[in-house]
Amino acid sequence: LCVGDVTGHGVPSAMITAACKSGIDTLRSMTDGKLEVARLMAELNKTIYAAAQRKFTMTFFALKFDPATLRAEFANAGHNFPILVRTREGRATARALVSRGHRLGDVHSSKYSTESVDLAVGDTLCLFTDGITEYRNAEGEEYGEKRFRRALVHASTMAPDATIAQLLESLSAFAGNAVQEDDLTLVVARVMAA
Repeated sequence: LCVGDVTGHGVPSAMITAACKSGIDTLRSMTDGKLEVARLMAELNKTIYAAAQRKFTMTFFALKFDPATLRAEFANAGHNFPILVRTREGRATARALVSRGHRLGDVHSSKYSTESVDLAVGDTLCLFTDGITEYRNAEGEEYGEKRFRRALVHASTMAPDATIAQLLESLSAFAGNAVQEDDLTLVVARVMAA
């Protein structure tokens, strides 16, 4: 799973996103799908650095999941920390998957570390862009990460598509008719039994 967000808007930002997607596809093809996330990040960083010439950077998060072991490895390039929701004994808790690194295209020689987490059947993982937490109401108040986590915990027992619908409904109820300036990206995945 990958999610990213390029600085700026419009065609130039879209071109950087396309370069990133092409880089991912090429790297996956060259490694027969056995690509490590730290290498993915380092190679994408070089690609974005060359393509954007430091006029644009990109936050990016990548996660590789092994369904046989339920282990996930991940790396981050300045992106919002994804949220893992786990329910135990009827109580859901949310925590961030923390990993740090320079944004893609910011520093040519950036190195990225790989973190890992053992997942469990029923866990919900949410990847998102800052357009979610920075969603504003008419008074200029941001939706914020705390409110987002609460809404995610509340919706985490639903199917992923229903979770997304519930989160978007929560955003809409919060913001009303306030005009938003940023795009929204939201990916919800649930760990299922094999």
